[in-house]
Amino acid sequence: MRWLLLGSFLLAFLVGCSEPPAQVQGRWKGMYNLTVSPSPLEIELTQAGSKLTGKYSAVDLGNKEGFEGQLEGSVNGAEVRFTLKVPQRVKERARWTDFEFKGVYKVEEGETILTGWTRRENNGAKDSMETLFSRPGAEDEDA
Repeated sequence: MRWLLLGSFLLAFLVGCSEPPAQVQGRWKGMYNLTVSPSPLEIELTQAGSKLTGKYSAVDLGNKEGFEGQLEGSVNGAEVRFTLKVPQRVKERARWTDFEFKGVYKVEEGETILTGWTRRENNGAKDSMETLFSRPGAEDEDA
């Protein structure tokens, strides 16, 4: 019985000590490289606790086509995950799946960044790319 109480106390203590979700709400700018050259990608994140929703806009410079859509994901401490929902017309033309981003939030040399990997399938083959987002004007937002 003592071990059960001790285990319950330890579990409650560890849950209470978990790292709160990083505050990632706002506009982020980045680049992705799927075709001939790096292409711009902007995301707008809305955060409610650990839940993320938002929208994105991207340009595929290889096909000279812009597209946009919704995203959803989560934040666990500094770990950030979200899925970019690729529009059906782009999925059909380019044979892409939704993009899955997994990365971390950090402040590096005064710059607030999200850095990680984005994965998707292209014509049945899985590929991934290193992805970096920065938050323009983050110093102003935090003040």
